[in-house]
Amino acid sequence: LAVDYLLLKAWEAALHFHFDRAQHLLGEIMPRVEPDPQLSNEARVLRGFINAVSGNVSHQAIDEINEAVHYFSTQRKYRSASRAWLISTWLYAQRGESNLVAESMRKQENLLNLIGSAHHVVRIHEFSRVHLFSQWSTAARKMIRNAADQNHANNTTFLRIYGFGSPRVLMGEDTTRSRAVYGNIGLKLLLYMLEKRIATLNELIDAIYPDTDPKVSRTRFHTAMSEFKKTINEPDWCVYSAVRGQYEIGEEFLYYYDTEEFNRLHDQMARVHSLPQQLILWLRMLELYDEFAVSLDGEVFDQLREFYRNRFEALREHIAGVMPDLKREAYIDPYWIDYLNKRLKLK
Repeated sequence: LAVDYLLLKAWEAALHFHFDRAQHLLGEIMPRVEPDPQLSNEARVLRGFINAVSGNVSHQAIDEINEAVHYFSTQRKYRSASRAWLISTWLYAQRGESNLVAESMRKQENLLNLIGSAHHVVRIHEFSRVHLFSQWSTAARKMIRNAADQNHANNTTFLRIYGFGSPRVLMGEDTTRSRAVYGNIGLKLLLYMLEKRIATLNELIDAIYPDTDPKVSRTRFHTAMSEFKKTINEPDWCVYSAVRGQYEIGEEFLYYYDTEEFNRLHDQMARVHSLPQQLILWLRMLELYDEFAVSLDGEVFDQLREFYRNRFEALREHIAGVMPDLKREAYIDPYWIDYLNKRLKLK
């Protein structure tokens, strides 16, 4: 397999806390990239990221990431240098070397201003902010936030679907909301299928058209499904399997769905043990969560609202239980203690 592909898969594993998988891939990558300074230093950046998330702040870990900083800086590959520098600073923060952190952050912000963008550090920031958030200036935090929003909005290769809050579908810069009857029913169909993944015709009709004559509801269902496919320009988002006698999410349907990210983060909590790693997950989950599909009625959606409400409340109780330990955790940015207390009304 191509080294670029292996690096991509290793990053994907690391970003999802599959560190054993990421390290295994790095073990395959490193012997193949040593003759290539560009690729070998990109691999060092990834290993530095894994070290930072894992809390490995050894001199060897710092020396290795600083090698990457030096290489990319001398080659004037400023985006790569900026990513490596942020990871290096993150490691210093976890060692409590506040003077080095302050100086590094000043230089990092100067570099971001030179580049004129923060898109390249968004993902690393989502992890490193547990230690570094207050070290950024207000202007830099705004730049990173805007870059994160733009990264999401500019990805027009798939639909962006939001179930939390007011349900909506984003296609490019446009938004499909529950304005017309097909839009409202279509959103119900979409969210129901994304939550259930598979459903028989009768299950769909019972969920979308409760207390409606079966013959009438079948006709309405087929019309609504056809119209909604046209509305979102995704004819294969939901397909019928005659063999299994059920509707399924199409295999080629590309999309982002916020509750899927929320549930994935929830499942990842079982794989992380350190409080800083847990905090990384909590912060993203709290950013995502709102009451589920507030504008959609029906028993099925009431049940889904209750499911997510209970999941959020369990998260709240867990955080409240470990808050005394979190307060004692060395080098966690105190900003997040205040944020959690306010966001979860713990005081």
